[in-house]
This record gives sequence, C-alpha cells and structure tokens, in this order.
Amino acid sequence: MKPMIPTPKLRVNEIFYSLQGEGARKGSANIFVRLAHCNLTCGYCDTEFESYRELSLEELLSECGRYKCPNVVFTGGEPLLQLTEDVATAFKDAGYFVALETNGSERPPKGIDYVAVSPKVAEHVVSQKFEGVHIHELRYVRNRSQGIPRPMVRADHYFLSPEFNGEFPDRENIEHCIRLVKEHPEWSLSVQEHKLLNIR
Repeated sequence: MKPMIPTPKLRVNEIFYSLQGEGARKGSANIFVRLAHCNLTCGYCDTEFESYRELSLEELLSECGRYKCPNVVFTGGEPLLQLTEDVATAFKDAGYFVALETNGSERPPKGIDYVAVSPKVAEHVVSQKFEGVHIHELRYVRNRSQGIPRPMVRADHYFLSPEFNGEFPDRENIEHCIRLVKEHPEWSLSVQEHKLLNIR
C-alpha cells in the first residue's frame, strides 16, 4: 500500500450503509459518504447537508472500514467541493470501487470508477466541466412542466427521474416521465426506489 498523503480534513455530513436507490447501479450495496455543503440551491432538494463533522482521510477510511463492502459512493450536497484525487486514490488503494454523484458544476478528479451526473446547471457548463471525462450515467430530475433534456455530453446510460414531493412520489410527474421515455426510448425511467421502499 502506498504511503498516505496528508490531506485537509473533510467535512462529512454522514456515513451510512445502504442500497443504491436509483440509476444503473440500483439495488447494489454501498457505503454512502455524504460530504457537506453545496454550491447550488435547488427548490426540490430534500437533503440536509449543511451539518458536518471534520474527519481526516485516515479517520474516514477507518469508519468506512467498519462495513464489509467494497463499494463507496461520494454524494452530497456537492461532493466535488471537497473530493480530490488524493482522496479517491486513497480509497482505490484500500480496495474500494469509488462512485460519485454530482450536480455537474465541478470537474471530477482522476481515480473515480463510476460517475453519475444529475445536471443542475446549464448544459454548456456540464460540457465544459466534463470534457474528456467518461460519464457512466446522466440522471435528470423532471417535473410535469419540463420536456426531454438535450444533453451536450455523452453517457453510457440516460435516465429521467420524476421529481418527488419531499419524500412522497408525485403521480403526475411519474406519468409525465413515463410518457417522455415512451416518446424517447433512448432514455430510461429511474424512480427513487429507496424512498418508495423506505430504505435508508
């Protein structure tokens, strides 16, 4: 194992072990590391990510090591405000498959195995930030007033995710996304099943 490179402490909102609830990796077991803070304000966001405790990289690896799982997902807030190549490399060296969930506003570092982008910024921003980056999935939140996205980047998978009413599904948004997928079969539906099944 390579020697640990000293890094600034990370502001960690929470660490929990659960199942991925959406996207192409839905149903897989993962350690979720929610990093604090976000650079955007989305009206439908239902996640508390401002509280945090500071952990060194060594402390973070130790806490994640309590779970017998090789998969870690960095999420937020916006994890790329803190997630660096040093952090990703340390988890890779420790044997983890490193996944990322991001809003598309910041460029990811090297060392990420799986990149899921849920764009919350203009398409040209995503295009600039992710030039040359392999995007595994694009996941767009959509409500009944929004049409099919027109992404400027390529991905392995394209998903529409119906906007929820807090923790509760919105039937009209779901039906709208179903219609969009039927009209544009290159897209797939991704519902937040962790909310439907009450999985933490």
